[in-house]
Amino acid sequence: MTNQDKSPRCSNSSSLKRFFVFICIIGAIIGITIGGSHIIILFQQSKRIKEEVKRTLEVGDRFAAESKINKAIIEYRKVLELDKGNIDAQQRIINAEQLYNRLKMFLEVGDRFAGQFRLNKAIEEYQKALEIDEENIDAQLK
Repeated sequence: MTNQDKSPRCSNSSSLKRFFVFICIIGAIIGITIGGSHIIILFQQSKRIKEEVKRTLEVGDRFAAESKINKAIIEYRKVLELDKGNIDAQQRIINAEQLYNRLKMFLEVGDRFAGQFRLNKAIEEYQKALEIDEENIDAQLK
């Protein structure tokens, strides 16, 4: 084979390589554009979720400060729906549930005093329960 015979193949091979490189570059540009857009969307969603978590924690904290324990727990659980691993919401739920358990204890002790006709003591216990959750219907009725 002469040099002339080899020349067209090299030229075709070189053209194919350039075409392949061109296609790869176009593919990379398209991939980066689509991937970059996806990353931006995910970042924006993450930012919105963080803002919503912060607002919901604040609402729950206001309810807790107003002695509205059940409403506070509901808000903290909403946070966990948005961010399952949120430690702040988990800790606040634990604290609120401990308060709720104390409330139940005061109600039970108040009921025992009422059953013994020690009404002043019963009222004191019910008032302690209302200090924990002023909207608690059981404590209000007793």
